[in-house]
Amino acid sequence: SQFQGVASKIDTIVVAGTNGKSLSMHFAAKLLKEEGFKVGIVYSSHLLNYTERMLLDVEQVNNKTFADAVNEVINVAISNNIKATTHEILIMAALKHFHAEKCDVVMLEANYGGKFDAVAYCNPKIAAVTRVTEDAQGLLGSDMDQVAFELSEIAKAGSWFISAEQSKLRLQKMKT
Repeated sequence: SQFQGVASKIDTIVVAGTNGKSLSMHFAAKLLKEEGFKVGIVYSSHLLNYTERMLLDVEQVNNKTFADAVNEVINVAISNNIKATTHEILIMAALKHFHAEKCDVVMLEANYGGKFDAVAYCNPKIAAVTRVTEDAQGLLGSDMDQVAFELSEIAKAGSWFISAEQSKLRLQKMKT
């Protein structure tokens, strides 16, 4: 398939958490761009339209580029009878587009985080967890320590792990 292995052909930074993901990604992308890296960014939410979720070098991709990338993924999903969420479609469309654009790194914002998220199949160079707050309770569990552990599941063997979590106990559990 044209999508096979695209996640392993591009360096990724995955960001999970409940507070500060988008802002952290924005500042990190600006720093990386300033250092000469070509950076793709995929946010998990938007304010006005879906195109806000996909940025190349801190600039929103144009409507046609976005529509072409997403439609390609949707067509493959339909022809293979794959039921995919919007988040899954956008992640795959962005990875394929940014691979074609020869990005040095792609920053992906986890929607839920951990093993349940569309970014879970990536093997990130850097896995980051921002603050973990009560907002995360529900899908990932009701115990905040369990939620923090689930969010840290975005890290894989060989990933650098960074967290802005303020609880030293949760940080220790994530480290373990």
